[in-house]
Amino acid sequence: MTTTSPGAHAAAAASADAARTGAPAWGAVRRIARRAAVGTAALAVAASAVLVAPGMAHAADPTPSPSATQLSGKATLTLSPLGRGVVPQQGGLSAYVTLDNGTAAEFDGGTVTLSVGTAPLADRTALSAWLGGDRSGVELMTVGTTPMDPVPSGGSSPVLVQVPAADAQRAPGVYPMLASLNDPDGAITAPSVMIVSDPAQPQASVGVVVPITAGPLTTGLLTSDQLQAMTASDGRLTALLDAVAGTPAILAVDPAIPTAIRVLGSSAPADATAWLDRLTSLPNARFALQFGDADVAAQINAGAATLMTPLELSAYLDPSHFESGSGGATPAPTATPSLPDTKTLTGVPGAVRGIYWPFSDTATDKVLTTLRTADTTALTLVATGSTAAGASNATVPARARIAGSSVLLYDSAVSTQLAEASGATDPQHRGAPLAAATANLVFAGKDAAGAPLLVTVDRSSTMDPVGLRAAIEAAFDGATPATLASLESASPVDTTFAKTDADTARTAAFTALSRDEEALHDFSSVLDDPAVLTGPERGQILQLIGGGWVGDDQAWAAALAAHRAQTAKTLDSVRILAPSDLVVLSSGADLRFWVRNDLQWPVNVTLHASPDSPKLVVQPVTDVQASAASNTRTIVPVKARVGNGEVAISLSLKSPTGVSIGTVQVANVNVRADWEGFGLIALIVLVVAFLVLGVIRTVRRRRRRAATSAADAGAAEEQAQDAAVDAAPADAASPGAQDEPHDVESER
Repeated sequence: MTTTSPGAHAAAAASADAARTGAPAWGAVRRIARRAAVGTAALAVAASAVLVAPGMAHAADPTPSPSATQLSGKATLTLSPLGRGVVPQQGGLSAYVTLDNGTAAEFDGGTVTLSVGTAPLADRTALSAWLGGDRSGVELMTVGTTPMDPVPSGGSSPVLVQVPAADAQRAPGVYPMLASLNDPDGAITAPSVMIVSDPAQPQASVGVVVPITAGPLTTGLLTSDQLQAMTASDGRLTALLDAVAGTPAILAVDPAIPTAIRVLGSSAPADATAWLDRLTSLPNARFALQFGDADVAAQINAGAATLMTPLELSAYLDPSHFESGSGGATPAPTATPSLPDTKTLTGVPGAVRGIYWPFSDTATDKVLTTLRTADTTALTLVATGSTAAGASNATVPARARIAGSSVLLYDSAVSTQLAEASGATDPQHRGAPLAAATANLVFAGKDAAGAPLLVTVDRSSTMDPVGLRAAIEAAFDGATPATLASLESASPVDTTFAKTDADTARTAAFTALSRDEEALHDFSSVLDDPAVLTGPERGQILQLIGGGWVGDDQAWAAALAAHRAQTAKTLDSVRILAPSDLVVLSSGADLRFWVRNDLQWPVNVTLHASPDSPKLVVQPVTDVQASAASNTRTIVPVKARVGNGEVAISLSLKSPTGVSIGTVQVANVNVRADWEGFGLIALIVLVVAFLVLGVIRTVRRRRRRAATSAADAGAAEEQAQDAAVDAAPADAASPGAQDEPHDVESER
């Protein structure tokens, strides 16, 4: 059996791990963001004119920009204060009011009215109600109006309005703010807030967790091409490091990213290697997510006692990319290079161990208990919204304890709003969630009474680099950064979960994937190196239950279906080809069958044959070494016993470990072994007949020869006599010989 080299394994793994996911077009996103920033500056100049005449307002862009998104069927209004809604000292506040026309008809436009509350909101509960659309108990005063031009179907049109300095300079607090647009079917409104800072309020201590992930993937690891795109100057991964660089953000790093770079060895793209070096050199505290940012809760709810980890990664390694040499000299031939192990490949530089981050609102008592049992030092991130203490948008300090398990609670409302802001590509939409997050943090800082708080920029596959940076800065604005160590060492508060329902869809998906993996693991025993199948398969499963798919259920379902179909195809890649009907006419014969191998590696199997009748004795087991991507002929000896008839031979394949491979085939054999005796008798009769005929022909031939010889002798004598007779007259006619006949006669 020929053993496939690790280098071939690396190429094969890349093939088996065929990428169905491309890198996002971050270059285009950043260009859009830059154009948006330029537009913001221009609009700020326009806003300065408003300061001179507070009652005036100017359109930010008189030409509505078309939207490429699918029509939502309704027109929506967004109120986005600049500067996160914080009123500057001795100044007014500018805000965008943007209409997004998701209807199939043109929106006629109208008059935009901006109003501000006469009194500040009382607390986070009132803030949540206001942003949720509850207008009860809120008194508003109009501070300005401005016209909005008609907006075409699918278009988006912002206008810039302002809260005059006279109305913005108020007592410290969070004030409700409302934009409304007249419409034939009724006014369209958009709430937000205006924040007047309190210099006397102590700064809160806030920690911010930012995920460093590659987005949704169906392959176990990023390919070289994907790494090249994502770590380029305008790539997603570069943008993530750009956003966190220089901030005290806590990084949650997907170990699959450094792994993808390390497995390439010397062939890794230069940009990717530089990216990994940059990540390593950042001073930010960090911890490792599960490989592929895999769903922690889904695994535990499916019954796993421990979390899945990557298997042997030799399939991705090419020894030629790990050879070492000195200087420019050609290295002397050496033994096979030492390849890095899985632990070395998957490590996250500088990561704090024992920290887990289930997806938002998926943690339960079972999840925490299982993690604590497997790792007594486990510290789990949990959203406050899923706890009893954090219900109704209440503030909860970061350090907590749930049923004996250590947890870090991150603020659900703020984290959701920061994630929304990080995905916005323009300030016209980004300002709304940033203002809401800032207002929540103002109240949270008061409620926490000095205890550290934790927020996250939650997982998203659509992060914008400018938006992410703005979200991080908003969280730290007016706050003292909390380190991972300070959060962990703070005094915990006790709380419980408000809900215990598990995500059944993700749990069911993981259960099905695990069942498929088990079948593939058994099947892989046909290979000399099962890791070429099992390693990539484990990576793909972890990626498929990863956080990159959160929020895109349709694409996730399609990816799951495609993966399971590919697994089924792999399990059917080694099989017996359907045999044709056969006839056995002798007591012994060789039957020929074909084993098909669609894999790109050779396989070892045994062919098992079992007849359903004693009329035919079949060799029960035949070893088969099936070549890669080909049909291999297999010979099975059989012996016929007395009797004729139909015999069905059941054919099956098994791996060297006894695992059934492929489906059972049946070969129908027509046994006519008696024809051998009949044929032998007929042959003997024919041989005897031919011998008798040969003897007869020989005797007759000899007789003919003898008769011919005698006839020839008689003819010769007659010819001699005739010649003598013919010669006599000639002698008599000669001169002087007339008396000779008398002499001759006398002599006689």
